[in-house]
Amino acid sequence: MAKTKQTERPFSFWEKEVARAQQQKLEMELGAEVTDHMEYQFRAQIVPWQVRVEKFKLMMSKDEYEREQRIKKNAERNYKMASLPPRMQAAQDKRRQDAEDNLDSTVDEATESQLFDFRPPRARSVPDFRKIQKEFVTAME
Repeated sequence: MAKTKQTERPFSFWEKEVARAQQQKLEMELGAEVTDHMEYQFRAQIVPWQVRVEKFKLMMSKDEYEREQRIKKNAERNYKMASLPPRMQAAQDKRRQDAEDNLDSTVDEATESQLFDFRPPRARSVPDFRKIQKEFVTAME
């Protein structure tokens, strides 16, 4: 004969859980002694130090440091690329040196020629009147 499988009602697990909860509630109210179930409950082990290490912060600080280094390196490379070629830089330095050597002129000649067709007379240095007077007196004697 074939055994017939006795089917349980749907959601019978729920009814079992409710009954177990009621049984535990009654035991607690009656002040029942500690049962075997309560005696061997799960106890967590100590969390290992590898788990507690804040690796995310370490990763983020490392990434930030690498980012700063990359930005610094790119800035230096861009600065080098932005400079003039050697011949043009030498010409510009020579122009600056000439301008510094020629301090008597009040206006730069290159900019002056671009702006105006007419150039007023250049201002002369102030003469040494005492020296001129002394020379005149000696010549008169």
